[in-house]
Amino acid sequence: MKKLKMTSANDFRDIANSLSIQSQKGSPSAIELNQKYKDLIAPERSEDIYLKVLAGGRD
Repeated sequence: MKKLKMTSANDFRDIANSLSIQSQKGSPSAIELNQKYKDLIAPERSEDIYLKVLAGGRD
């Protein structure tokens, strides 16, 4: 997440899922954005929050 300069773990998950699907299909196709959600922005959180959750803690 830090290396790719992402602000959301959801973005990282979505990219990983997309790459997995594309590799199974063979050749990448053009990605169409859903216009309904184009103005939504994921909340920015510190990576410390994710580390606490993964360690079993609550925030």
